[in-house]
Amino acid sequence: MLQKLFGSKARVSLLKLFLLNAEEKFFVRELSRRLGLQVNSIARELDNLEAFGLLTSKLEIADQKKYYRANRDFILLGELKNLIIRSQVLYEKDFSEKMRRIGNLRLLVLSGIFAGWDAGPVDILVVGKLNKAKFLQLISEMEKEIQKELNFTIMDSDEFKYRKDMTDVFLYSILEGKKIVLIDEIGLL
Repeated sequence: MLQKLFGSKARVSLLKLFLLNAEEKFFVRELSRRLGLQVNSIARELDNLEAFGLLTSKLEIADQKKYYRANRDFILLGELKNLIIRSQVLYEKDFSEKMRRIGNLRLLVLSGIFAGWDAGPVDILVVGKLNKAKFLQLISEMEKEIQKELNFTIMDSDEFKYRKDMTDVFLYSILEGKKIVLIDEIGLL
């Protein structure tokens, strides 16, 4: 969907990477390796995004590399980041179905990056039983898609109930924070 809107796979990949990692800086060859794209297409899109004002660059004398980072003063930075995150929620509906196929889930909550809460304790909370190898494969695919490492927590129903009953700070920070509930067979809502 985003590729149709923004015109190229390279541009979408770069947008996701820079918008979801706004504090980090990257150089062309690093981006090429990380995204699995040709150096020429990366360089062309970096020039376009810099001319547009979304990125800034700086040549570092010490290692003779030109580094790019998101321009934190770009007027549409927040809106573009929200668009990228919201597009992931559409992807997450597919994720929810895949999760149902790999286990008996009682609760699936997206928080953190998916809810626009960068300081959230986790990005994904799973309660139930699942095939951990298949789950890790799904997480790996999602991390590749959004170009960001995800934090997740898996609990069985007994641990969830125990933590909820004892008013566990970690659990309640998720339950009372920004979140998207994809599966709720516990009656959370």
